[in-house]
Amino acid sequence: MKSPEIFEAPPTMADSNHRRLVKLLFDCIIEMPSNERETFLEDYCAGDPRLRKEVLELVAHEEQLGSFLDDNQRPAVKITLPEDRVGQVIGPYIIREHLGEGGMGEVYVAEQKSPVRRKVALKIIKLGMETKEVVRRFENERQALALMSHPSIAKVLDGGATEQGRPFFVMELVRGMPITEFCDSEKLSTHERLKLFISVCQAVQHAHMKGIIHRDLKPSNIIVEVHDGQPIPKVIDFGIAKATHQDQWNQSVYTQFSQLLGTPQYMSPEQAKLSASDIDTRTDIYALGVLLYQLLTGTTPFAKEALENVSLDKLRQFISEHEVPNPSERVRTIDISQQSTISQNRRTTPRQLVSSIKGELDWVVTKALEKDRDRRYETASAFALDVKRYLDGQPVEACPPTIAYRVRKYVARHRRLLAFVIVVLMTAAIGAATSISYARRATRSAKEARQAQLNAEQNSQISKQISLRSKEMLYAAEMQLVSQAIERVDIRRAKELLDAYQTNESVRSLRKCEWDYYSKQVTKLPGKEFNNGGRIRALRISPNGEWLAVASNFPEVSIYRTANWTHEQTLLTPLTNANGLAWSPDSKFLVAACSDGALKIWNFESAIIEREIAAHRGEANDVSFSIDERTLFSSGDDGVARSWDPLTGEQVHEFVGHEREVESLAVSPDGQKLATASSDRSIAIWKTENGKLEYQFSTDGSGGRAVCVTFSADGSLVAAGNIYGDIYIVDVETKQSVHLTKLVDGIQGLTFLNDGERLASIDQGGMVAVHDVSAVGVGNVDETRRPVIAWIAHNNRGTTLALSKDGKNLVTGGWGGYVRIWNPDQHSYRWRVDRDQYFHDFDVDSLGRLVVCGADIELWDLDRRKKINSFANAAPLGWETLACAPKGNWLAAVRLGQISLFECHSSKRVANWVIDNVVEPSQITVTNNGQIAMLDSREPQSVQVYERSSESPIATFPTKQCRCIRYSPDGRWLAVGHMDDLHLYDLRSGSRTVLAGHTSTLTAVCFHPDVSELATVSHDRTLKIWDLSTGSQIQSIVAHTDFIDSVEYLQDGKSIATAGHDGRVRVWHAETGQPMGAIVRELGDIHKIRFTPDGKKMVGLIDFKFVFSFDSTGSSQPQPSPSFLE
Repeated sequence: MKSPEIFEAPPTMADSNHRRLVKLLFDCIIEMPSNERETFLEDYCAGDPRLRKEVLELVAHEEQLGSFLDDNQRPAVKITLPEDRVGQVIGPYIIREHLGEGGMGEVYVAEQKSPVRRKVALKIIKLGMETKEVVRRFENERQALALMSHPSIAKVLDGGATEQGRPFFVMELVRGMPITEFCDSEKLSTHERLKLFISVCQAVQHAHMKGIIHRDLKPSNIIVEVHDGQPIPKVIDFGIAKATHQDQWNQSVYTQFSQLLGTPQYMSPEQAKLSASDIDTRTDIYALGVLLYQLLTGTTPFAKEALENVSLDKLRQFISEHEVPNPSERVRTIDISQQSTISQNRRTTPRQLVSSIKGELDWVVTKALEKDRDRRYETASAFALDVKRYLDGQPVEACPPTIAYRVRKYVARHRRLLAFVIVVLMTAAIGAATSISYARRATRSAKEARQAQLNAEQNSQISKQISLRSKEMLYAAEMQLVSQAIERVDIRRAKELLDAYQTNESVRSLRKCEWDYYSKQVTKLPGKEFNNGGRIRALRISPNGEWLAVASNFPEVSIYRTANWTHEQTLLTPLTNANGLAWSPDSKFLVAACSDGALKIWNFESAIIEREIAAHRGEANDVSFSIDERTLFSSGDDGVARSWDPLTGEQVHEFVGHEREVESLAVSPDGQKLATASSDRSIAIWKTENGKLEYQFSTDGSGGRAVCVTFSADGSLVAAGNIYGDIYIVDVETKQSVHLTKLVDGIQGLTFLNDGERLASIDQGGMVAVHDVSAVGVGNVDETRRPVIAWIAHNNRGTTLALSKDGKNLVTGGWGGYVRIWNPDQHSYRWRVDRDQYFHDFDVDSLGRLVVCGADIELWDLDRRKKINSFANAAPLGWETLACAPKGNWLAAVRLGQISLFECHSSKRVANWVIDNVVEPSQITVTNNGQIAMLDSREPQSVQVYERSSESPIATFPTKQCRCIRYSPDGRWLAVGHMDDLHLYDLRSGSRTVLAGHTSTLTAVCFHPDVSELATVSHDRTLKIWDLSTGSQIQSIVAHTDFIDSVEYLQDGKSIATAGHDGRVRVWHAETGQPMGAIVRELGDIHKIRFTPDGKKMVGLIDFKFVFSFDSTGSSQPQPSPSFLE
C-alpha cells in the first residue's frame, strides 16, 4: 500500500499540525456509530475533502486491525518508512536499514562515524505519535535502559531529538532472534533451555534491583545472540516499564481508564485489572513463568485463539479465573503431530518429554503462575535458584519435601548404584518366583474372581449405607425442626413434618421412639364430627346441656341434639346472618346478634322470633344473658355495649368507654360484672347494675385487637385474646393482669374448663390449646409458658369453641363448615404422680410398671395411671434408692442400715439383711442374675457388691466423688463414676478401664442395648459416647445449658435421651450426634429419666417432688380422618 503523500518529504511544521488535526478528529469519531461519523465530519471538514478522506482512511484501517493481542500499544495507523529514508543523517548517526517497529517507535540500524565507528540501534518516535503520553513513555524507556548495566540487557548509548523535534535514543545493536525461536532452531534440550532461562531471570532481577518492572516480558522482547559460540539472551523494549518508586523518574505516565498495557498471553492477573497502580515485581515473575512454560511445552498456558476477539472485561476475567494446566498435562493432551514436532525440537520423544516435565518442573512453573502473587516466587533470583536446584538434582522449594520426594531425589543422584542393586535383587527374586508362579496362577485367578464379587457386594452395601446415613441425618434434622415448631406452638408445621414419615413408605422405617413422642404431642382425634356447612361463626351449648346452636355465614341458625349430635331444626335469619349466640339460663330462648345490628330472640319451643331489638349501628357482634334472665347484653361495631330488657326490648344501660368495635363480651357467673374486648386493643370490666367502668386494661404492648373474652366458672378470672396470639389473664378482685402466653396465630375463642385451672383456646390456624392457669393466683405466670396440650382441630381457620355442661366435651367450629367434639382429658400424653412427700428415687420394672420410693415404696400401673399398692412399711427416714431387675420380676431397695429384695408381682419381701448403720447408701444397681452393687457415699467412698444369696459384700471398689453406678444389660460390666472419669470394671476378667474426657463431675451413665457402646453425661454439660471395645470416644456434644443428671438409650439404641436442670429431655442421634429436639419441657430440674421396655413411655423425676409420665402409646398407628381434608 502506498504511503500517504504527506510522508514522502521531510515533515514541516504545517505537516505536523495537519497530522495532529487528523489524529484529533480520529480520536473523536472512532467510538461513534457509523451514521454519526458522516454528520460530524461534514461539520468539521467542510471545504477540506483531503482532511475528511484521511480521517476516514484511518478509521477504516483501525477497524481492520482486529485484536489487540500482538501490539498492545498499536498506533492509530501503521506508517511505513519510505525506502529513500535510508541514508538520512540524525546527529552523528547515518540510518542504514529499517530494523522494526513497536507500539510507539521505529527502530533502525544506524552507523556511528565518530568518536567511535560502530553500528548501533536507533529508536525514534513514529510520525503522528508525538503525544505527551508517548513522549513520556519514550523518555522513561531511555532512562530505564540508562539505569541498568547487565550483559543480558541492551545498553543505551546516546539520546536526543531530530531537527523536527522527534525524540530518539541510541542503544547497542542486538542481532539475534526471539528466545523461543532460537531454542527451537537450535533444537536445544530441556536442560539447555533451563540454563538459558536462568540468564533471563538474572537480567530481570538486575532490573528489579534498579527499581524497574518490565511489564512486557515475552519471547519477542528477549533476543538471543551468539558470542563465541555461547548464546546470550538480551532483554529489550522497556517501553511500558514501571518504576517501583514514584520519585525514581521525575515524570510519571498516566494510564488511561480501561487501557491494557502488556501482552495478554503473558500478563499476570493483577496487571490485567483496570488499575495497575498496585503492580510490583511479582508481575514479571508471572511473565517469566509463562516464558518457561512456553520453553518447555512449545505453547503458552492460554492459547492465543482463546484470547482473541473478546472484550476487555472477559479477557481480564479469563486471565484472573481460568486455571492453568500443568505443563506436562498440556504436552500430553495436544495432538500427536504437534507433540512430535515439539519433542524433536528438544531432541527427545513425546513420552520422555512428558516424563521430564512432570513433577518438579510442573511444581516450579505452577508456583510462578499462581493467581495469588503472594504464593509466587518472591524474586526472579529465587525463581532462577529453584530452576538451578532442579538442574543440580537437588530438592526444589516449589513442593513440600516429603519423605517419598526425598527418596526419589536420592535415587536420581545414585541411579547407577541402585540400579545395580535392583538388578541383583530382581534376578534373585525372579529365580525364586518362577518356581512357584505356575502353582499359584490358578488359585490366584479364583481368588481374584471371588474378590471381585466381594468388592461389588461391598460397594453396593457401602452405597446403601451412605444413602441410609443421609436419610437418617435428614430425619434427625427434621425431628429437631419438629421440636422447635412445638416449642413455639406451631403445631401445624410440626404435624406436617411428622406426617411425611407417616404417609411416605420409603421413609417410614426411619421413625424411632422420638417420632412417637412428638406425634403424641400434636395428634388428637375428635370423638365426633359433622358438617354444618358454610363458615362457622358462633356456636353455643344450651345451659341444660341438651342442645347445640350453630351459626355460619348462611342466613340461619342450626340446632343439634347433643345426645347423638343429630340435626333437629333450622331457625332462619332472613337477609342477615348471626355473629353471636346466647341461650337463656332456662334454655327456653335463643338470641342471635346479627350482622344487620339487630338482636333476634326466638322462643325455642315454638321456633318463632318473639322479639327483634335494633341494638347497634353496624353489625351486632356478641350477645349474652344475665344469670337471672332479666337482662340481655350485646356489643357491636358502634363501639358500645348495651344491656336490654328482653321482655320489652327497652335499653337498660349503655357501656361507653371503647374507641372502636366491641368484638366480644362475657357476663360473670353472678351477673354483677360485664367483660368486653375491643378492637381498640383493650379489655374492660364493668358493673352491670349501673354501667360503670371498673377497670380497663390495654394490650398496647402487643398491638393486637382484642377479639374474645370469657369468665372463669367462679368469676375470679377473666381471660382475653387478641389477633396476634396473645392471651391475658385478669384477676377481677385485684385487677392485676398477666400475659399468659403467645401463640403463632391469632386467638379466636376462649373458654375455661370446669376445673377452673385450665383454659382452652382456638386460633386462626385451627389449633386448639389447653393452658394451665392454676399458677395465676400466686403470680407465677411466665411469658414463655406453653400449653399443656395442643392439637390441630381444623385444617383451615378456627373460629369458635364451647364447653359442654358436664365439661367432658369441647365443641369447635371453623371455616371448613365442620363442627368437632373433643374430650380435652382423653389420651393426654402427660401425667404425674404428685405427693406432699419427697420422692427419693424411682425405677421401671420389666413389665413397664412404675416403682417409686420415698417414705414407702409404691407400685403404679402406667397404663391405668393408678397406684396398685404399697408394699414396704414406711420408714422414719424413708427409702433412699431402689433398682428393678432389667428382666426379672424383683427389685432391691436400700434405706439406712437395711437392704431388702421384693417380688414386684406379689409385693413380697424375699430377702432382707442389715448393713452397717454408718453406711450412707445413695445409689444401687442390679443384674438379672441377682448381683447388687451399692454406692456407700461416706468418705472414703466405695461401691460394695453383693450376691442375692449373701449378706456380706463379695467385692469392694474404691471411688471418689461418685454420682453414678450402673451394670451393663448383660451383667458383665460395672460402670462407676470417679470424679470426672468413668471406671469400667470387667467382672469376668477383673480388669479396669478408665474413660477420661469430661471436665467436671460425672453424673450418669447408660449402656447401649447391645453393649457395644455407652454414654456418659457430666456437670460440664456434655454428652459423650464411647466405644466399649476400644475405650475410645466416638462423640462429644454440648447437650444442655445447665447440669445434666440423666442419660438413657431409647429402645432401638439409635437415639439417646438426656435430661438436666434446664427442664428439658433432649434426644440425640447416636451415630452422628445430631440433635433431634426436646421431647419434654418442664419447669424444674429433671434428675432422672427411664423408659419402659417397649419404649412407649418415659418417666422422670422433677425436683424430687413429683414423678411425671410421658405416654406415646398409639402414636405410630394410622389415624385416618377423611374430613380433615375439608
